[in-house]
Amino acid sequence: MILPLYPHIAHRSSPIPDIERTVSESHPLVRGNRAVVFRMRRRWRPACVIVVEISRRLQRLCELDLVGGENPLIAEIKAAVARAVADQHGLTATQVILASPGAIPRDALNATDRPACWRIFFRRHVDDAEV
Repeated sequence: MILPLYPHIAHRSSPIPDIERTVSESHPLVRGNRAVVFRMRRRWRPACVIVVEISRRLQRLCELDLVGGENPLIAEIKAAVARAVADQHGLTATQVILASPGAIPRDALNATDRPACWRIFFRRHVDDAEV
């Protein structure tokens, strides 16, 4: 069972924006400032689920449905994101979800709409799969 944690309850002291910045800088084909991290506990250990937009360049390179099959470049990006978060913040990335450019919802002030992101991605993607 996966339970969401709010930032003030989380085990580590790294704020969510710092983790999202780490994700954005983890690979050149990840869109800068287009990541959402949700902290949670998994089997009583701190973990996180990451949704990150890929660059339009990667989308053209792969020409595939990101929900479907795996491409070696996609696997490399997921591993780089998970490794960066683990190295810099000590959190295990339970799942890394790559989204098409523009898929992460924004509000009127161009900030990430976190509740909408949770509804769109996690009802569809979060399961017991490990990265």
